[in-house]
Amino acid sequence: MSGYRQIRTDEGGCECDYGYVDLTVGTEVLAALRGWSALDAGTGWSYFTDTIAIAPGAAQTGAIQLRAVMDDGVATNFFFDSISVTAVRCP
Repeated sequence: MSGYRQIRTDEGGCECDYGYVDLTVGTEVLAALRGWSALDAGTGWSYFTDTIAIAPGAAQTGAIQLRAVMDDGVATNFFFDSISVTAVRCP
């Protein structure tokens, strides 16, 4: 999986808001495949990539979920662009 992310926050240097890219394959949720906090904030887009091994099986469907866990403090925004997933099946 790869893509771009941008995080903007008004938080004061705390690791208190979290954004995640989750992947579900079949019925298995591979939660927090990739995650960031308010400490990763910046003004530009950052590229990310991750690789994960999935147990072999028959053809399965997958889904990408963007998820945020926030505190009651000031605003943090998580932006994502051009997310893609490449599946490779070994014989």
